[in-house]
Amino acid sequence: MRTKHTFRPEEECIQLHRLGGRPYAAMRDLKGRPFQLGAGGQTLELVHVQGSTGAQPASVFRLALLPDSLGLNPGSHLNTAARRLAVFDFLLRAYVAAVREHCRPNRGDEGSGAFQVPDLPQQVLERNVWQLEPDGRLASLVRLSLPGRRPAALIAREAELMLAEEPPAVLAAVARAVHQRNALEEHIAAVEDPEAIAGLLQQRGLVAFVPDAARQPRRSGATDLPAQGGVVPFQAPESLRIVLQLPGGRAVRGGNIEPFIAGPPTGRSTDRFTTENASGSTSQAGGLVEAIWAGARLLLLDEDTSATNFLVRDPLVDRFVCGDPITPLLVHAPSLFEELGVSTVLVSGSNSQFLGIADCILQMRRWLPVDGTADARRLPLSLPARPPQALCAVDPRRLAPHNFCPDFHDTKRNKLVPERIKPLQAWRVLEYGDDQLDLQAQAALVDPVQVLCIGRAL
Repeated sequence: MRTKHTFRPEEECIQLHRLGGRPYAAMRDLKGRPFQLGAGGQTLELVHVQGSTGAQPASVFRLALLPDSLGLNPGSHLNTAARRLAVFDFLLRAYVAAVREHCRPNRGDEGSGAFQVPDLPQQVLERNVWQLEPDGRLASLVRLSLPGRRPAALIAREAELMLAEEPPAVLAAVARAVHQRNALEEHIAAVEDPEAIAGLLQQRGLVAFVPDAARQPRRSGATDLPAQGGVVPFQAPESLRIVLQLPGGRAVRGGNIEPFIAGPPTGRSTDRFTTENASGSTSQAGGLVEAIWAGARLLLLDEDTSATNFLVRDPLVDRFVCGDPITPLLVHAPSLFEELGVSTVLVSGSNSQFLGIADCILQMRRWLPVDGTADARRLPLSLPARPPQALCAVDPRRLAPHNFCPDFHDTKRNKLVPERIKPLQAWRVLEYGDDQLDLQAQAALVDPVQVLCIGRAL
C-alpha cells in the first residue's frame, strides 16, 4: 500500500513569501514551527538556517513521520539495535537514491536550491541521520540548500515549490523501496549475520570466520567492489570448517615500547617514547603497544608491510650484531597470548621462524587455504627465548585537557581562529587546531563524517 503525502504549509508559506529577497537569517523565526506533510502526522521542521547562498553546511530540517507510513512494523523491524541500524541505513540509501532521481538541483545561485546527500560507502555505519523518537515516530535530519540569490537573499517562490513538491516525491520513493520484494529483509540479514557471527566466535574462542564461496579479491586497491572473472571462491580446509547457526535458522559454513626497543644508541629511554621521526620498527612497536592498551585482543600483521627487524631476528645476525636494542615480535607473541590473551595473525611468505610458535598454520595452495599445521610440526623448528621484559597491558599515560585545544593560529592574517576541526581534501587527514592527524592507515574509516566525529570527540 502506498501512502500519499500532501504538503500543507499554510501560514508558513505566507511567511516564506514575505521573506522573499531578505537574508536567510530572517528565517530563524520559523524554527520550531513544523510544516505539515499530511494528515498522518508527518512534519518538516526547520532546525538550522544556512548563513548564505550555497553555504556549507546547508539548512537542516527535521523530518518526522510514522513508521507505518513507510510500511515499517516497529515490532519486527525496529525491535533490536542491529535491526534499527540496518533499517536506518536502508532508509538513508533509499533516500539518497530518491533525491537523485526526483529532486531538481540548482534552483538558485551558487548551487543553492538542492537537497544535499552524502556519498555512502558500502559499509553500514551507525549514524544519527535517522532515529526512533520516544513517541514512536521516526525522525530524520535532512540537509538542503534553500534557493537564493547572491550573496544571501532567499528566493521565496522557489523555496515554496521545492518544499511542496520534492519531500512528498522522496517519501513515496522511499516507501516503494521498503516494499520492494525482500530488499529490506536482505539488508537486515546482511547486518544481523556478521553481528551474530562475532558473538559466536567469541563464545568458541575464535578470531575470524570466512564463509565458503566468499569472493574475497577486490577489483583494485582503490575500491571495495569484488573482482570480476577469474576469482576462485573461498573454501575452508575440512579440518578447520565450522557451522554457525544464524538468526532465523540460517546456517553459514565455512606507548611503552621498551619491551620491543630496549634503548637506541643515543641512550634515550623508551619507556615513555616520543618522536616525530620514528623508524619502521619503533613505529610498529608503538602502534602495537597502543593497540593493546586500547583493549585489542587480536593483532593482524602482514610481513610485506611490516618492519622485518621488528618481526624476527635471524640467529646468525643476532650473534653478529651484539647489543641490538630490538626484541622482535617473535619473542613476545607467545607471552602476548598466554599472559594478556592477545592473539596474533601473521601473513608471511618468506620466514620460517614463526612456524615454531604458531598454534595453527594455513598454507595457500592454488588460491585455496590448506591446514598445514601437521606438516609444519614435522620440520626441525626451534622456539624463541622468553622476552627479557614483559609487556604492560595498562596504559600509564593520562590525558591533559590543554593538549586538545582546537584553536588555530592563522599566521598569515595574524589571527586566532577559535575552533578548526575538519577533514582535509585527502579526507583521512584531520585538521585539528594547529595540528594535522594522519589517519590514512586506519582502514576502518570509510566516510569523512567518521573523521569529523573523531575530531569532535577530541
